[in-house]
Formats: sequence, structure tokens, C-alpha cells
Amino acid sequence: MRASGRCHWLRRWCGFGGCGMVEPAAFDVFKIAPNGRAGPGEGASSLDAAVARVVRLGECFPGEYMIASQASGRRILFTKQGVIKRS
Repeated sequence: MRASGRCHWLRRWCGFGGCGMVEPAAFDVFKIAPNGRAGPGEGASSLDAAVARVVRLGECFPGEYMIASQASGRRILFTKQGVIKRS
């Protein structure tokens, strides 16, 4: 596929003229690995969106997840037993 074809496809896939208008992520969502380290994460624009993402991920991939605020650095840990720990 030519470069111009890829750009056209990408603009259509994003749903609006380009992907440059993405909301900044205020929260980061991480899956906690068995060794206790946070794995690769993804961003969420609000705390509600981050919690919803953890719930959806946990249904398919059980485990521990962490939400971290980029503004304050505070974290919320969701354990396997469904317990929520804030720090």
C-alpha cells in the first residue's frame, strides 16, 4: 500500500481527519506482573474511564491492576480478590 493510501485508511479508522486530536491521558492503567512490577500500560482520560478499563481487562485477564494519576502520583491498586488499596 502506498503511503498516501495508508494515511487515508488511518484517517478513516480514527474517525476524524487525523489522530492528532487525542485527549491527553490523565491516568495510567497498568497490569501488575507476578514479580510485582507494573507491565506496559495504557492511558485513560478520566478516573471513571480508567476504572471501567480495569474492570473490562480483569474479566478477560484476571490479576492485579494499578491506576496512577499523572497529576498527583497517587495510585489505586485492584487486587485479585477485588480489594481496592489507595496510596
